[in-house]
Amino acid sequence: MSESTEIKILIQQVSKIAESVDKLVQIDAAREERDKQQVKKNEEFDQFIKDTREPLFRLRRWHTKVDKWGTAAGFAIIVALSSLLGFNFLK
Repeated sequence: MSESTEIKILIQQVSKIAESVDKLVQIDAAREERDKQQVKKNEEFDQFIKDTREPLFRLRRWHTKVDKWGTAAGFAIIVALSSLLGFNFLK
């Protein structure tokens, strides 16, 4: 091989390495942008959680009370309404 052929091969290899590095830089820049967007979304979600935490706790407590007493109260209301409307349970 002549010296010019070796230089051409070396130039091609350096060119391939430069292309690979350029692709890696582009990929890393895109990843950094996605990370910035994700951080923004995470901050918005954290604020949403802070804003809705107390109402959700109150709602959970209310549902627990309804689950505990709702069936019995509902049955009592149905029996009371039926009795008021004249349904005879002793038949």
